[in-house]
Amino acid sequence: MKKIILTLAIIFGGLVSAQDYYDTYPADYNGYEYYDDSYDYPDDYYYNYPTDYYPDQYYQGYYNDYRNAVFSVNWNQFFVQYRLSPFQINQIMLLNNRFASYAAWNAYYAWNPDRWYYDRFYALQNILGPRIFVVYQNVYFRGASPFVYYRNRCVNFYARRYPVRPVYRNVNINIYKVNR
Repeated sequence: MKKIILTLAIIFGGLVSAQDYYDTYPADYNGYEYYDDSYDYPDDYYYNYPTDYYPDQYYQGYYNDYRNAVFSVNWNQFFVQYRLSPFQINQIMLLNNRFASYAAWNAYYAWNPDRWYYDRFYALQNILGPRIFVVYQNVYFRGASPFVYYRNRCVNFYARRYPVRPVYRNVNINIYKVNR
């Protein structure tokens, strides 16, 4: 009888402790990466500007930056050199083939073209993991964060060459902010 009670106590204790697991999601995670506050998105990430807020060359230049970010890396050599798993390779290939044309990219990022590098590099950081991502940014961005690199490129290159269209110069941009 003692053996039966001891066995049942061990089984019951195992079942009770199996239900107690650590929740790895942040407390405010609602299932959508776009609104996930665990990332360090700036406030302008959450703006939805009109699609004609900037000149057309501005959007085309951002798409060219996106394509350069994809094609500037020899991915086959990168996969072999850092011994990535087949799952990681597949995820990176899907990420690289996400926008095959300017029309597809523009349909997704026309509201705010600054979002592309946050979306791409946070996804790449999640796929590669922190150690390999640090090596990636050291090799391809000379140790700087890709987010800082493209934010500076936006300020130093695009802001000077492509001003906001005159129609929107005196408009309060806070009305375009998406509620999180």
